[in-house]
Amino acid sequence: CLLAIWVVSAGVWASIVAPARNRPASYAEWAHHHWVWTHARQATQETQEALVRGFQERDIEVGALNCDSSWQSAKNSLKWDLERYPEPKKMIDELHRQGIRVTTWVTSVINPDSPNFEEGAEKEFYLKDWSGNYTLVKWWHGWGAMLDYSNPQAVDWWHTQVRAHLETYRIDGWKLDGSDPLILQLLPSGCNGHT
Repeated sequence: CLLAIWVVSAGVWASIVAPARNRPASYAEWAHHHWVWTHARQATQETQEALVRGFQERDIEVGALNCDSSWQSAKNSLKWDLERYPEPKKMIDELHRQGIRVTTWVTSVINPDSPNFEEGAEKEFYLKDWSGNYTLVKWWHGWGAMLDYSNPQAVDWWHTQVRAHLETYRIDGWKLDGSDPLILQLLPSGCNGHT
C-alpha cells in the first residue's frame, strides 16, 4: 500500500509527501494474535489453563495469556500466589511449548501488605507529601504507595525485582495497568519526588 499526496501547480503534478511504504510492525508477531485472560477474581492456574483449552477446542489461536492482578501474593509483590497458581513455572513452560506467550499484570503502586513494601518505605522509595512522608493513594486494589521514578535508587530497586521475576519465570511481558493518573491524588498534598 502506498500513500502519497500530490498537488497540481501550473499544470504539473508534484509530490509534496514522498510515497510511504507500509513496513512490518516493530513489535513481535505474537502480539498480533488473540490475548486471553480470566478476570482477577476468578483467575487461578486451573481457570487460566481451562480458558486456553477452551479457545483451542474452538480452533481459535491464542497468542498470549495474561495473568491478571491476582497472580501475586499481594499487589505488586512480584511474587506468585501459590494457592492460586501452585505451579506457575510449569504452567508457563507448557504454554511456551504450545507457542503461547505469557504476560503478568503489574503497576508501580505497592500496597502495605506486600512483602516488599516495608523495604521501599525504609529506603524512601515512594513519593512523599509536603511533610516528607510517603503518602498512600486510594486505587482499585486498596491503598498503596507510588514508586518514586525520580529516584534512581528506587528505580534500580524496582527493576531488580522485575528482572528476578523475568529471569525466574521467563514471562514474555507485562500488562502495565494505568496507575499514572493516581499521581493527581498527591498533587494537592504537595507531592515531592527524589531530592
